[in-house]
Amino acid sequence: MKQSLQLKLGQSLSMTPQMQQAIRMLQLSTLELRTEIQQILESNPFLDIEESVDNSSAQPENTDPVSHAEYEQRMFEQADWQSSSMNRTSKSSSMGFDESWLENTSTADDNLQDHLMEQLELARLMPKDQIIGSTIIESIDSRGYLLDTLEALMPIAQSQWDEIKASLIERLDDVEDEDDFNALLEENWNEISLEDMHVLLTRIQHFDPPGVGARNTSECLKLQLEALPVDTPFRSEALKLITQHDDAIATQNIKILLRKSGFNLEIIQSSLALLRTLEVAPGERCCPTQVDYVIPDVIAYKHQDIWQATLNPEVTPKLMFNRQYRNVKTKKLDAEEKDYIKSNIQEARWFLKSLQSRHDTLLKIAQDIVEHQQAFFEEGELAMKPMILADVARRVDMHESTISRVTTQKFIHTPRGVFELEYFFSSHVSTDDGGECSSTAIRAQIRRLIQQEPPEKPLSDSKLAKLLELEGINIARRTVAKYRELDKIPPSSERKKTF
Repeated sequence: MKQSLQLKLGQSLSMTPQMQQAIRMLQLSTLELRTEIQQILESNPFLDIEESVDNSSAQPENTDPVSHAEYEQRMFEQADWQSSSMNRTSKSSSMGFDESWLENTSTADDNLQDHLMEQLELARLMPKDQIIGSTIIESIDSRGYLLDTLEALMPIAQSQWDEIKASLIERLDDVEDEDDFNALLEENWNEISLEDMHVLLTRIQHFDPPGVGARNTSECLKLQLEALPVDTPFRSEALKLITQHDDAIATQNIKILLRKSGFNLEIIQSSLALLRTLEVAPGERCCPTQVDYVIPDVIAYKHQDIWQATLNPEVTPKLMFNRQYRNVKTKKLDAEEKDYIKSNIQEARWFLKSLQSRHDTLLKIAQDIVEHQQAFFEEGELAMKPMILADVARRVDMHESTISRVTTQKFIHTPRGVFELEYFFSSHVSTDDGGECSSTAIRAQIRRLIQQEPPEKPLSDSKLAKLLELEGINIARRTVAKYRELDKIPPSSERKKTF
């Protein structure tokens, strides 16, 4: 085979660093964007926060207009990089939000496990019992339930106890009274047993809040009943019902309770009423889980009877080229200094362009969504129009992938609440009159029907489908079931309140 070299001309698409940066910034959430801005403010001396200036008192440096290119050139020529330095702390603290916001977002009240650990420490138990107790508490979730079995937790506690014993033995030479120390070890040297685990679990189940450490709902309610004063009306009857007939209670099967418990209807109803006052998730009432706050990127407002969108000015600070170097004395720079300045100016310019592109794209897409969903802002979910990514992409002349990036983890503040932009996308179902109804509106219809159903006779999925058909919406029973499950609504057989 003869080898030869050939030249071919062709075109290909390549993604420049600027394009990559712009695409990446589109995907960032508000908090991620703030982190990105803070990082570049710390690393690039040519970027700074644009502060509002009182025009009545400020003295303009130069009234002549200066082009962007001329300003960059002036900065390049006047920078004194050996004698001047940036105060990076003042730069970051002058941002449009508190510089400690990162720390503040992770601050929360003590959680349930911390609350239980404090009670365990106050109990002043022996070291082995402390190990067992802490192992059990670490397996209790935010609701207050024990996630793992004691059999599964026992080897974990044993491993930690073995480490403690080893460290105690190492300290034996430093103890003055060796006999007392050996007596202490002898007393606690035995292996951890399942009985030890049960003893500590029982002790933890008497901690605050009542019901904590339970392994199921029945045990949780039983623990809370036991914590009530003995003379509480119907306490003993409720204890018997929850201990012996929890399945019948879960399904509210009064007939089985009447037949098996030996109680009359009045006692059963009063006992169930007492059970309804208890907490099925005591940990959440005691120590609420941390709430994740979102900062809306866009604000929907009404102007002359038309809903419009605008960017939230508090989301990100306004950036600009740093003016500190305008009046610095000119000094000859070597090649390395010039390269440093040039690369940072270029990075700053790219970042500002990418940031502005993100703002423009976000506003354009948000405005299109708001214009298309005017009825939602007036009437709510029942008036939501069907809309998919391709619809917006066609109207704003962008690719669907761009729409997806912009609407993910971006939030809009409306009089009806704060929603993620992608919330407004939904498929459609044809109606009898030839129109279309969004899946979001249909789900709202299903929730409305279920809220209005008679509690003694909940609506089945088939019945819901027939009621929707009367309103001109033709969907199958399995579609109703799918929408119901998406909203975490149990089937009709389980829709009676458990307690």
